[in-house]
Amino acid sequence: MPNLRPYRDIDPHDIVNLFSYSGNVPDAGVKKGTLVKIVGSGADFSQDPNEFLGAPGAAYNNTVSQRYGVPYQVAPCQTGADGVQDEPLGITLFDIKEVDENGEKLLYNRRKREELQCVKSGEAVPVATRGTFYYTGTLCDSGPGSIGPNTRVYAGADGELSTATDGKVVGKTLGPVDAYAHVLLKLEL
Repeated sequence: MPNLRPYRDIDPHDIVNLFSYSGNVPDAGVKKGTLVKIVGSGADFSQDPNEFLGAPGAAYNNTVSQRYGVPYQVAPCQTGADGVQDEPLGITLFDIKEVDENGEKLLYNRRKREELQCVKSGEAVPVATRGTFYYTGTLCDSGPGSIGPNTRVYAGADGELSTATDGKVVGKTLGPVDAYAHVLLKLEL
């Protein structure tokens, strides 16, 4: 699973904050550092910028309690059966989770979401289109020193980054994979 460590060098103008996560969020959540694509028609400002997601908890007769969400959506990049790679938008900067490490719903605890640097389904997830990141994922699984500086990084399957040349080039490494299975990555989309 991809993940970003605290070192990040991003221009605020390279962050897109218009899209929520598409589909059901898995129990483990979606990790920050996931390469995502735009789903559907993208940011269509002719439609309402908010949508109703339903009741946040139990629904009762004669009461209205709606949860608002962002209608524009992203999903992890995939490689199709024909080998065609999705066009990536960028990588997520926050985790997408419904529950915390104790199984408690994050829906009711905004402070905890901010501490964990995560968003819940329906909320806009920040997506970086370029920048420098301290990254880990399947790209780093081959061990320390397996990838050197200036290695091209490609979009892989399931939102991962890869050195396999069958995807789209999304950036390059700025150093080798270190002893902690992380690499300094320059993302350029």
